[in-house]
Amino acid sequence: PKIDPLVSKMKKSLAEILDLNTRRIGITATSGEKCTVFGEGLGVQCFAIASIVKEKTSK
Repeated sequence: PKIDPLVSKMKKSLAEILDLNTRRIGITATSGEKCTVFGEGLGVQCFAIASIVKEKTSK
């Protein structure tokens, strides 16, 4: 996909914003393989998933 060359820069930007190590951020790009209007190059599609774990507090 055309976004592949930007993945490293995107990970660095997100890591700075979220105060995380880049190893904790995963980005996957796919073309959509002409299955949808996005796959035909007529749009952009994005999904975001965040895994959040509540820290235990000591009493």
